[in-house]
Amino acid sequence: MIEQYKALRNLFLEEIPKHHRKVAQQPRVRRIRAALNNKFTLPTLYFILHALEIFQKYKKLFQRSDTTIHLLYDKQIDLFRKTLLYFCHLEKIEMLKCSDTLLSFDYENKDNILPQTEFSIGRNAKKLISEFAENDKTVFLQSIKYFFIKICNLLKKNLSLKNKFLANLRFLKPENKVIEGEKMILGCASFMPPITKFKSRDMDALSIEWKQLILEDVPEVRKTNDHICVRDYWKTVFELKDAGEPKFPLIQKVVWFALSIAEANAEVERLFSQIFHIVNKDRNRLSTHSIKGLLVTKSYIQTIGTCLNFKNRQ
Repeated sequence: MIEQYKALRNLFLEEIPKHHRKVAQQPRVRRIRAALNNKFTLPTLYFILHALEIFQKYKKLFQRSDTTIHLLYDKQIDLFRKTLLYFCHLEKIEMLKCSDTLLSFDYENKDNILPQTEFSIGRNAKKLISEFAENDKTVFLQSIKYFFIKICNLLKKNLSLKNKFLANLRFLKPENKVIEGEKMILGCASFMPPITKFKSRDMDALSIEWKQLILEDVPEVRKTNDHICVRDYWKTVFELKDAGEPKFPLIQKVVWFALSIAEANAEVERLFSQIFHIVNKDRNRLSTHSIKGLLVTKSYIQTIGTCLNFKNRQ
């Protein structure tokens, strides 16, 4: 819209009133003309473009094809902190290292808020309002403050910063193969469904397994697009054997449970989508084995490219 702003002004403020007078009297057109005549409209558009950049980056992160659920908790904290950077003192935000301190931070307190002239609104918006009268500039910046406060209220309400299970999923990160990861994986194991829930002895054994994993030299995993795919990392771990048996069977159960969660997990979301297409009102009595067979067949055909070159192996 910003790129077309001059053209829109010409259309609604000159061409339509001059050549289409009846159209110019329509309520919707009059509202558009009023907005285009408003001196605050263009700097507001530039500001929104500047402010929404961090949210677009956050959204794109979870549009990747690989699993990202282990990143979700830290990225939510990062998103909240970055939003505060636009209008709060840096030294105040530096102390917000975890969700508890972040949620207790009073971003409406004037002692925590920057002077209005130091708000991050983008160079283009700042250049435009530099020509405003002081009163108009104050009104604009005051509205910016209320905008940021409203955004923070929504983030506080909708982000899963209090979700301990989501925080514990960070054990999936390859770099969390440390003693602190033990508490995380035990926390995730306690959330497993009843059919796979660990008993007390299993939890104790899981704790020992994690310590063994810390001592284990895991073979190097090839990076894809400058990062290690979490599924490839754990596949490498589970290929390690001890006398022909899996070296970390309990960890494997917890990891497969964690990787089966649909949120921020493109592979699982695609799988659910495929199942919904297979099981419909006309085919609602398919057995689990039939569904698995159809999914495997579809996956294989996608791998070879087409069913026309399918080789029948006897």
